[in-house]
Amino acid sequence: MRTQFNFSQKALTWGLLTSVIFFVSCSIKDPRWETELLAPLVKTKISIKHLSQDSTLVADSSGLVHLVYRNGLYNLAIDSFFEFSDTSLKNTFRIDSLALYNSKFEYPLSLGTLARAAGPAGQLLLFFHGFSQIIPEIQPIAGTPIQIKADTIFQTMTLESGTLDLSLYNGLPIDVTNVQYSLKNSKNNEEIVSGVFPLIAAGATEQRSIDLAGRTIEGQLTAQLISLSSPGSRGVPVLIDTNNQVLARLQVYNLRPYTATALWPAQNLINDSYYFGLEGLPVELKHSIIGAGKARIRLSSTLQDSVRFSYTLSTAKKNGIPFQKSVTLYPAPPGGVSHRTDEEILIGFDFDFSGENNDSFNLQFNHVLASIDSTGEIKTISKTDSIFVELAFENLHPDYARGYLNDTILGTGLAKENIDVFANLRSGKLEVSQAELSVEVANKIGVDLNMSVKQLEGINSSSGKKVVMDAVPLQKEVFIPRASDLLNGPPIQPAVTKLSINEGNSNIREFISNFPDEIIYNIELQANPKGNVSNWNDFIYDGELLNVDLLLDVPLNLSAEGLLLSDTLSLSIQGDDYDAVKEGTLHFFFENDFPVDAGIQIYLLDESDRVLDSLFLNNFVVGAGQVDVNGRVQQPRQTNKDVFVEREKIDKLLRFRKMYMKVIMDSLPLDREVKIFSDYELEMIVTADFVYEHGK
Repeated sequence: MRTQFNFSQKALTWGLLTSVIFFVSCSIKDPRWETELLAPLVKTKISIKHLSQDSTLVADSSGLVHLVYRNGLYNLAIDSFFEFSDTSLKNTFRIDSLALYNSKFEYPLSLGTLARAAGPAGQLLLFFHGFSQIIPEIQPIAGTPIQIKADTIFQTMTLESGTLDLSLYNGLPIDVTNVQYSLKNSKNNEEIVSGVFPLIAAGATEQRSIDLAGRTIEGQLTAQLISLSSPGSRGVPVLIDTNNQVLARLQVYNLRPYTATALWPAQNLINDSYYFGLEGLPVELKHSIIGAGKARIRLSSTLQDSVRFSYTLSTAKKNGIPFQKSVTLYPAPPGGVSHRTDEEILIGFDFDFSGENNDSFNLQFNHVLASIDSTGEIKTISKTDSIFVELAFENLHPDYARGYLNDTILGTGLAKENIDVFANLRSGKLEVSQAELSVEVANKIGVDLNMSVKQLEGINSSSGKKVVMDAVPLQKEVFIPRASDLLNGPPIQPAVTKLSINEGNSNIREFISNFPDEIIYNIELQANPKGNVSNWNDFIYDGELLNVDLLLDVPLNLSAEGLLLSDTLSLSIQGDDYDAVKEGTLHFFFENDFPVDAGIQIYLLDESDRVLDSLFLNNFVVGAGQVDVNGRVQQPRQTNKDVFVEREKIDKLLRFRKMYMKVIMDSLPLDREVKIFSDYELEMIVTADFVYEHGK
């Protein structure tokens, strides 16, 4: 039994758009029967979108399609001009000064003590205590050594500078003469100071200031009045009081040791400010805001005491507050070194590199303060001790920079870009009546530039053919003006410069007709060709670039010869009961809106898209649509074709369910130009007439 389902062309066009294959069964008892089934397998449309994969097809007001393509050739960003290389500033600070506590000592020497050492005259003085009496001349007598113990304040100190004031007050009723004194270190008996007061009148004070520079003083001292004498009362009776004293006063002050083991007062050991230059920068920066990066501060100290350390970059501020790092560095072990490393994120810090009078660049000002507290403990500190400071900037990236960005030569070098604008144009010849290729520069950087396009070449990698762009606008340097920073921040007002290349000033028709899929180019840019005309006010923001783009605009008013378009198709088939298919006929329905003839071939593909077989003996030509006087298709061309398929091709078709459609378009006559509008399509619907055989 054979059942035939016939569809008119109109029914196929509208009724089968969403249909899928279906099966019809007949309830007939005849053990041997055949059934013929008609159903849509494939529906596809090839439109102008198949001309290019990544391009933008834009219809103008008339509906004429333009092939519009943009490709970035070069981006000029902050990193193109300069980078903050990871760098470190290392400095070893010697201690500016060491200060010790001022100290005072008083040692009385009574008349009674002197009398006991003065022989018979002294005995007389002791006898007449409380009475007025003439005191005879006293021959030289020696005072008893006095031990001075200052080791609760210092144990030893070698002084860079310092002063000892020695004063003697004569509280006796008689003058004393030839007063010899001495101050020694007790342990090694090394004399520190000595001298003579020729005369100290009764009731008077005599003083000497002694420079202690270069002297080493121990905490245990011996002071002695080596000798003194007196002319007596010179025949005049005086009241004798053995409690009257010669009072020795010692005061040490302004002590600045080279080294000392001592009880140290709180003090600044280092208080240093200075500028340092950022090395290796190829630009002259006045100002920069940091968008990423950190500062690493590494400290080392040989001091056997805790050091309070403060590092300040007063010209680097965030929210108006200078960068500062304050830490405590713990005491170094004897003969050793203590270490500490800290890091600080610098995001958002505003760096002023212009110097104290705003007349410099690439300068940073810092201040180092190192101090100790009074701990009440004896510590050994020396001016040979040191504090090592390393400031390192790591992975700095600016969000903004201002200054003179120099007259640097920048560029792409010899570069290559793949373009997919003609990716689906596998072969053939395309002649366009007009086209425009533009090199557009959008400059969002506050720098003037000169641009030279050294090379622009299109290559068709399939054919190997190269076409060098020969264009008048590319034959000289082009001045690119700087952007405007009217708001002192983004958005920036860019300066846009466009070089227009068309059929009137170049070989663009030859360039486009080669279907290039690679562009070879070399663009050179010179910053600030006229020098520092901005007076250090060039600017650049991160993300606000200078972009060099290639723009292509091709109105599809063209002639085509052997122009190949293609599409890979999947068959819409449900079910899998095809073992009994004996043979069949594929019905192809075409409707061509294009004003060009379309030669069509259909191939069967396997799962790897390899061609297994073809369905047409030769290319089947679908004629061009009928064009009106305005060059627009008013009546599409409709064409049908039936193809008989034997069991072998049916197996391939049903197993892999993939087809490859190749369309070769020709505008006849070949030199005739046609217009391509946005609504043009080549539509294909495929149905099948399968013959099933059941039972034998």
